[in-house]
Amino acid sequence: PAACAVAALALGCGAFMVLELRHAMFVATTAWLPWVLWGIERFVARRRIDDALFVALTLALALLAGGWSMLAWGALVVVVYAAAAIARAGSRRARLTAAAALVGAALFALALAMVQIVPALAHARLSPRALGTTPEFASSYAWPSWRYALTLLVPTRYGDVARGTYVGAPDQWELCGYGIGVVGGLLALASLGRRERRGERIALLALVAVACVIARGRAQGILAVVPLFSSLRCAARALYI
Repeated sequence: PAACAVAALALGCGAFMVLELRHAMFVATTAWLPWVLWGIERFVARRRIDDALFVALTLALALLAGGWSMLAWGALVVVVYAAAAIARAGSRRARLTAAAALVGAALFALALAMVQIVPALAHARLSPRALGTTPEFASSYAWPSWRYALTLLVPTRYGDVARGTYVGAPDQWELCGYGIGVVGGLLALASLGRRERRGERIALLALVAVACVIARGRAQGILAVVPLFSSLRCAARALYI
């Protein structure tokens, strides 16, 4: 319960949820993701159809909330988490069954969300986003140096826009708004010392490291040729992971 409380406070009161209040769709999508992960955990443990349905419904609600440019990164976390959960499912047949059920749940979620996705895609063709973006433009919202990695622990390391004290690169909520605080960050690192599910934690930490590399703008040329990710404008948003 203590770990759950710290995680909930880190997410709910972290820099992202506070600074992104101006973008309601990002906050709404994020609010559903812990329920998606919880559903995956319950499904793998109990192997019941209602748990798979729960995963589908919560994922559909995350999609319907509209924060797609963040969900593109959040989906990577869900995939790693699901893969780790499936690996604990037991026999090879059990793992294959669990994987098939979760893939089915994801497809069902997409089907439910098509009521919004189809008109959004039709509108996207009329949007400036249909023109794509260059790596140079996309990396204009990137960490100017590795020193900004400290903002993952201390989001106000370079000041606070709300107080008129921010002195970092523009702008704070895109470059520094992904921190969960010192307590959550240090406990996450300390958890690597526990043997239980250590591989899963290492995989998630590796994903965070990849996000930091992307946040520096160095991988933007690679992302420019990846479907979906090629239309994302802000390199630092990878830190949503």
